[in-house]
Amino acid sequence: ELFKQQNSARQQVESVSKKMGIAYIPSFGHEEGIVTWVNFAWADPNVEIPHSQQSNIVDLSPLRELVGLKSLSIANTKVSDLSPLKGMNLKELNFESTPVSDLSPLKGMPLGALRLDFQPERDTEILRSIKTLEEINGKPVATFWKEVEEQK
Repeated sequence: ELFKQQNSARQQVESVSKKMGIAYIPSFGHEEGIVTWVNFAWADPNVEIPHSQQSNIVDLSPLRELVGLKSLSIANTKVSDLSPLKGMNLKELNFESTPVSDLSPLKGMPLGALRLDFQPERDTEILRSIKTLEEINGKPVATFWKEVEEQK
């Protein structure tokens, strides 16, 4: 049964990576065969990073196939458009070091944790509208906003 679940998750990820034009997704996890997290960042220092693959990641639309996806890291990619994620049930999202500039697709998401290159003028209104946020850039929300206020 466990083998079937792992195989099912692997098939889902292979389908998505093919549609994204990349060889494979470096790391992912699943619960009972349903992919729940995907990480395009390379955490293993022993693995040589194929930068060409990372730079190929532009369109997130194929990720919509992963209906159980709760956590996504697209840090250090060339993704600039989060609109394919709109309406997804993501709880965690990391898009640090990306050219993303429009955070409006995050409205209404049940995000609990977010990592981004914060720009107060651009991001404050949208981030404050996400009432489920508990952590921004690794800090509790209250601490994060206190520090933002102190920097004004």
